[in-house]
This record gives sequence, structure tokens and C-alpha cells, in this order.
Amino acid sequence: MERLAVAKVNLGLSLLGRRPDGYHELHTLFASLSFGDRLFLEPIPEGIEFRGRYGRRNLAYRAAAAYLEAAGWPG
Repeated sequence: MERLAVAKVNLGLSLLGRRPDGYHELHTLFASLSFGDRLFLEPIPEGIEFRGRYGRRNLAYRAAAAYLEAAGWPG
């Protein structure tokens, strides 16, 4: 599967306060741009294979690893 993760630019951001769960309530205004990162996803037998910049520090890698851990899948 191939998808474009469209880039955005924040035009405004306001913190409205902290929620009971510890996260902040936000009010934001952003604009989508006509470019971004192209993601290629395909199943593999186990874990994550990542080809791109920054390796395990990359946010896409970290999100996939967190998903596998939460789902109880080997990674």
C-alpha cells in the first residue's frame, strides 16, 4: 500500500488548558500543503522493517512500534 502523508503548516495554536487525562486541550488552525512524505506499507512475517532517515528515532517507526506493542504483536 502506498500513501501520501500530506505536510501541514500551523498558522495558529492556543493551549486551552489541561484535561483530566494530563493532555492539553488545543485550538489550532493549519493549512495542508501539496507535498509530504510518501509511505509504503507491506506486511512482513514479524516486526518492523524501516527504510528511511533517522531509523528508530523516526516518528513513523516509533508509531508503528508503539502500535505493535499495544496490540501484543512481536516486534
